[in-house]
This record gives sequence, structure tokens and C-alpha cells, in this order.
Amino acid sequence: MIFQTTFSPEKVAVLVDDMEYNIWEQKVLKTFLEGDQIKAIPTGYKKRLAVLKWLVNHFEEGAKYTEKEVDEVIKRHHPDYCSLRREFIANGLMEREDGVYWRIAWQMPDLKG
Repeated sequence: MIFQTTFSPEKVAVLVDDMEYNIWEQKVLKTFLEGDQIKAIPTGYKKRLAVLKWLVNHFEEGAKYTEKEVDEVIKRHHPDYCSLRREFIANGLMEREDGVYWRIAWQMPDLKG
């Protein structure tokens, strides 16, 4: 059985934007990662967010972590675990309450402009 799907022009534009973002993101990761090590934390917001997204994927969505556990995971990839942990919270990639951290569902922000 063959299914035919028709996308609106708006949906096609979103899909193309997502594909272009993913290609760009892969280029950023090739620049700032060496294997599973972060060589440098990008200073630009968009590039830093790409690296943070890569790093936060090392945490299971919905699982709870102590601050020490978060630090240990981050340390495997970069020595500045304190800054990166704060960046997770500041960029809405993780939430924290009473010393417990958890990864949240992430939505791509509007990166145009």
C-alpha cells in the first residue's frame, strides 16, 4: 500500500530549516569536539547551544540526578563542569530543585537573525 503525504508550504519550510540547522550543528560539533571531548566552549550563543545540546544528550530525559552525578558526567567531556552545569539551567536544557537535576524536553529556539 502506498501512502501519499502532502505538506503545506509552511511545513516544508520548517522541515528545510530543521535540516539546514542539523547540517550547521554537525559542522559546529566537528569544530569543537575531539572524539567525546569538548576542545573549547564556544563563545557565540548559537555554537555554544549546539555543544550544550550534544552534552545534555548524555543524560536520560526524565531521570533525576544529584549535582555530583551531573558534574561527573560533564567532567568526562570537559573540566569546566560548573560553567556547563549552569549553562544547562540557563538555556532550559535541565531544571534544578533542592539539589536535584533533570533533563527536560528541548525545543529548538528561533536561531534566525
